Amino acid sequence: MSPALAVIAFFLLTFGLALLPFTPAIVEWRKRRDAEPLKVVRDSQVDIRYFANRFREFVKTNLGDTLETCRKSRVTERGTLENGTPYVIVGDGKTPLPGGSGLWRRAYNPVILACADLRLPKSGVFTEEIFADGSVVGEGRNVLRAVLAEEEIHLGRRSTSLRWLHAGRGVSVKSESIIFGLASADQYIRIERGCRFERLNAPRIEFCYEPEAGELAGGMVYRESAVLKPRDLPNPVEVAAGRWLVRGNLDISAGKIVETDLVVTGRTHIGPGVRITGSVKSRKTMVLEKGVEVEGSLVSERDIHIGLDCRIRGPILAEGAVYVRKGTTIGSAQTPTTVSADTVFVEPGVVAHGTVWAHRYGRVASPKMVPVQDSNNGDTASR
Repeated sequence: MSPALAVIAFFLLTFGLALLPFTPAIVEWRKRRDAEPLKVVRDSQVDIRYFANRFREFVKTNLGDTLETCRKSRVTERGTLENGTPYVIVGDGKTPLPGGSGLWRRAYNPVILACADLRLPKSGVFTEEIFADGSVVGEGRNVLRAVLAEEEIHLGRRSTSLRWLHAGRGVSVKSESIIFGLASADQYIRIERGCRFERLNAPRIEFCYEPEAGELAGGMVYRESAVLKPRDLPNPVEVAAGRWLVRGNLDISAGKIVETDLVVTGRTHIGPGVRITGSVKSRKTMVLEKGVEVEGSLVSERDIHIGLDCRIRGPILAEGAVYVRKGTTIGSAQTPTTVSADTVFVEPGVVAHGTVWAHRYGRVASPKMVPVQDSNNGDTASR
């Protein structure tokens, strides 16, 4: 081979090697074979009852016949699933659950099913799922992997749910318990003070609720002259597309009516008894004083502080924390909604309808644990 051909071959080979990593991109650019979006199945995130429904189907498929026999005979059955996991079906509700021995004598290793109500002994650790045709009642200090009850679930004081709970009627959680993962019910969830939670879903969620608290919000007498106009605000306001864009901080004095959506580039402070027919979005911390009513949503890139006896009908979304004081009602039975934030602190005496989701940490806090926003300087301090 002549020197000239060798040089040409060298450069062609070098160019080919340099072009090789870009070949898939060039082919895709020319033929467009991957233009469709990926199909992503997210049922476990979209449907909060996903795991409960899957477990119910598992019970029906694998143990349905045995469970039906126990319903008729009320005889306790024991066996082993195909994967080697033991199970026990309690027929009469009186047979003691088979536990371990020695140090782990309070550990219950089989999948447990009950043909009626099921009572869990105090301080029991249940490493597998539990199913009951009736209700599941824990005596306290229980550790539960997952529970599905067609009637109710009652967790005693200082209990812990590790993955999920679902009840056909309601879930009641005594004080100082921890609900990791999901808890859902078809009618109600009642959770007492000192409890921690992550994701709750029910038509009605009561946080240490008192009957006379949270039923009515506001109490102000509204007048036509109380309607807020853009000219009433000291900061520049851009009125367009059915909303007000407020540049800087926003302070709304007591008793005003706001008949539009608000977008605020700074901090937002809403005075006592204000009624807002739209939604509010704030780039900084948002504070609602006592008796505020909001027909739409509350959205903040930081924290949201909701005062006493407020009524919020739309979603509440914060990238930081949400603090809710007693007497407040969120959503309604007819229009359930969502509270979603990194952390959620709720005083006893709050009712929510729909979903309350604390991505990192949620707690039913006593009044002294809930921070109060200083409306003058935006700082937060504990009461």
